[in-house]
Amino acid sequence: HGVIGGYTEHTFRPYNNPTRGQMVKIVTLGFALPVYTPATPTFNDVPAGSSFYQYVETAVHDGIVTGYPCGGLGEPCPGNYFRSGTNVTRGQLSKIAVIAASQVRGWTIINPATPSFNDVPAGSPFYRYVETAVCHGLITGYPSGNVGEPCPGNYFRPAANATRCQISKI
Repeated sequence: HGVIGGYTEHTFRPYNNPTRGQMVKIVTLGFALPVYTPATPTFNDVPAGSSFYQYVETAVHDGIVTGYPCGGLGEPCPGNYFRSGTNVTRGQLSKIAVIAASQVRGWTIINPATPSFNDVPAGSPFYRYVETAVCHGLITGYPSGNVGEPCPGNYFRPAANATRCQISKI
């Protein structure tokens, strides 16, 4: 469907980490969102000439993503930043995909009493989005086994970088 491509040597590299800019491009194309390109950029680090400009602006316009206030490394104040070159995390991936699906497909964002994962408790910034993604069969977790993951348990690892194959699946 032209939503995600490979590399020039005809490889896909499923375990590479995509960026926030790439993720937003995939979501806007995947949900066939009408392109929105304002004259003035929303973010200092995504100017009108950026390859991700139309996708980031479309996602902002549709309420799918927000950015960060200034203050990060190399981010002069005042200003807002999207950090399109930063790797997207599994938590961010879930939030972006679920917000887009709620707006385009009418999904209700849920807030169950019992969490599916030990590392995404109720009250976590990604809790409702992760739980909604679980409800729709978009994501699964990992059995315990990494450092800091007590047994027994099911873990999502929301701060881990997402991979191209995970984004493709979702």
